Amino acid sequence: MFNTKLGLLKYFFFRNDRAWRSLSQDERNAILRLNVASNADREDYQNEKTYGSERFLGGENWDCSIPHSTVPKALFLKEHLKVSGPRRALEIGPGPGYVSRLIAEQASLQELCFVEVNPFFLSYLKKKSDEFRVQHPQVTFHFRQGLFPQVDVGTGYDLVALYSCLHHIPNRDDVLRKLAELTVPNGTVVLWDPAHYLPRIIDLVKKIFSRKILRPAESEDYSRFATHHFLTVGEIRSLCDRHPFRLEAYQCELGGKYRVFQFLPLWLRKYFCSEIGFVLRRVSR
Repeated sequence: MFNTKLGLLKYFFFRNDRAWRSLSQDERNAILRLNVASNADREDYQNEKTYGSERFLGGENWDCSIPHSTVPKALFLKEHLKVSGPRRALEIGPGPGYVSRLIAEQASLQELCFVEVNPFFLSYLKKKSDEFRVQHPQVTFHFRQGLFPQVDVGTGYDLVALYSCLHHIPNRDDVLRKLAELTVPNGTVVLWDPAHYLPRIIDLVKKIFSRKILRPAESEDYSRFATHHFLTVGEIRSLCDRHPFRLEAYQCELGGKYRVFQFLPLWLRKYFCSEIGFVLRRVSR
């Protein structure tokens, strides 16, 4: 697929699940390896103060002083936590913990497990968790380093959160299959990620001319193809059709000049969003 311009157009512009099915097994394996490297080796992923610093002064981390209630993606989770009252929670790809602290502060919480591929972030979260337990000894923390869904995290979670995470994991049928195993009936999965709609499409078109991203791969050099797997409502609905989840709610976040479309109904507004959040409910099938 990466050896022709037509194949590259499909990879970059098609919905993730359709593009992923078109890849050879060797291409899939290469992308998965690159995505791990992208999240473990990037320079701005080695310091909690540089991660997300273009969005939040001081970095998007556990100690960030910006209130969760003023950040749409955090508010989306905060409102869900109010009604769900989780006792056992799992966060996949927490990074340096901006929404991790929000989960940990829930009065109902007893246990929180982190799965993170980046060893620096995991070390940072261990330190912050130890500090947190001084005032909140009722919360137990667990830490797993590895790539989801391969890593073992146990079962019995009533909340799973994946924030700015799922776009790094293109094999989403594997992800939903694993989530179905580890969540309890009526448990929820909360997602928030970049969206694959008009702002993203326009950005990709610009990159075609500025970065020559449609240059066919040579010698299996796939480095520019990592982490391009943004989310759509259509893909999430399709995943829920194949796995025991129900799409309970979703929310679109419009940025910059696209905010003029905020008045549109949700089904139409989504085409102009740059980020999107979902709540999936575990059901019996």
